[in-house]
Amino acid sequence: MYQDFSVEPPQNGFGFQADGRRFLTLRLGTHLFIWSSYSGIDSQQAQQSFNSIVSGLRTRDAFVIPNDPGVCLPYAFIRDDGNTPRVIAATYRLREHPDVTIWLQDRDSEHPWSGFDPEKLTPVAKADSFWTYYDSSDRKSLRSVWNDPYRRITLANSKGVESFVRIIRKDDTEDFGYLVVARGDPDAKEDTPDLMLYVIRDTKNAKAKGIEPISKDAFLEMAQTIAASVKRRPTK
Repeated sequence: MYQDFSVEPPQNGFGFQADGRRFLTLRLGTHLFIWSSYSGIDSQQAQQSFNSIVSGLRTRDAFVIPNDPGVCLPYAFIRDDGNTPRVIAATYRLREHPDVTIWLQDRDSEHPWSGFDPEKLTPVAKADSFWTYYDSSDRKSLRSVWNDPYRRITLANSKGVESFVRIIRKDDTEDFGYLVVARGDPDAKEDTPDLMLYVIRDTKNAKAKGIEPISKDAFLEMAQTIAASVKRRPTK
């Protein structure tokens, strides 16, 4: 079933329902915000999520931290009650290094639910899963550069592991990947989320622009510097 939903000022955009899910497209200044609800939830939950986005979304200048509770996105902020479950991720590409892609995810740390193996929530298990499936259709091999594939690290107060791999793609291009997976604490008084950060070099993106790909050592230094810069910024 398809149904349009009205979006009232000050928002500028449109929303609709299809196959039980809600979809939303809004213009925020010079940016576009696109959202969809989860599948498999009831209509009331989907509509509540839709309403909270429409009522809570506003523009946010870069590096500005709002006083209200909520979550920050690039150039946007969604106000909530401070307890709303979240899964937030953003991807960045560097202008000076078009071969480098950065992705950061922040999500609530949860207790293992009934029947779920808690070992699958550990940083090593999540890192293993990520590298197992990363670009599996377009790579020949993927191996750790380090003798110990996982090193302990703290990412914005969440304890986890870092890994550094060498990727050989099907055209024999050599690339590199860096990953940090950190497990938060669902019982902590201070918000301590699950975090995942990856930095990937894809040589072809630099060569397509006539730019020399970043070197292995410079890539690792950059990736670890980015990881060290990830910090929790509480509301004022």
